[in-house]
Amino acid sequence: MQASMVTLAMSFKSRSAQAGLMAALLILVAVVAAATTIIPAYRPSPDERREFRRAALRVRHSVTDWGAARRG
Repeated sequence: MQASMVTLAMSFKSRSAQAGLMAALLILVAVVAAATTIIPAYRPSPDERREFRRAALRVRHSVTDWGAARRG
């Protein structure tokens, strides 16, 4: 009787571990699927990137070049 209870307990632990693993995999798949659809939607376009780089260079040069900073 005790052996059958131990076997039953081990079987339950094994099933719950499998269920936990499956739940973790399901969550992982959902996160990856969401990321692959959301990230490209918010990624800047090539034109936006070019504009940002130009603005960043202007700011950097105006900060490091005191003459340009005074001229505006």
